[in-house]
Amino acid sequence: MTTATRRLEFDAAHRVPGHTGKCRTIHGHRYGVEITVEAIVPDDGMIIDFGIIKQRVGAWIDKHLDHTTLYWADDGYMRRGAAASEAEGDLKPWFAMYAPPTAENIASMIATVADLMMPEVTVTNVGVYETPNCRADAEPLYGVERVHVTRMVRSQETGGPNEASTRAGATWPEGVPQAPPSWDDRV
Repeated sequence: MTTATRRLEFDAAHRVPGHTGKCRTIHGHRYGVEITVEAIVPDDGMIIDFGIIKQRVGAWIDKHLDHTTLYWADDGYMRRGAAASEAEGDLKPWFAMYAPPTAENIASMIATVADLMMPEVTVTNVGVYETPNCRADAEPLYGVERVHVTRMVRSQETGGPNEASTRAGATWPEGVPQAPPSWDDRV
């Protein structure tokens, strides 16, 4: 097996509710994301074109995470902020997560999204740099956690009901299997 890694970046604000330090207040980061995939090298010599990772996962990150505010859906303070942002007509709605928006949970979410978007390879790791010196690594989620991420993403992509987000009407990247049934088959 051979691995290939693509680096992507995005800017976002977040807060970590319950944190005892300064991260409990809203602040921002320039996140770095390294997505590593694995497969047997085919005759053409590439397990995946790096552009496919950018086209699929990078487009999803740009649409949902870049230049927005990430928040935990159970954080009442941030839910009120998201509602106010939407009422003000902000260009990009805040992004609700199934868990607190730590580097670890962001890595798990992106790893799971990447795994669902690239069925032709195995996503083995996603590393998220919150700062140049601080990185969290995760593999795609399975079981109940994967169901949470899948429902969250499916709801946001199809514009269906989602208590954790106010997004609607997003489009799915061209050439990527759409839900359902593909998402349900991979849960």
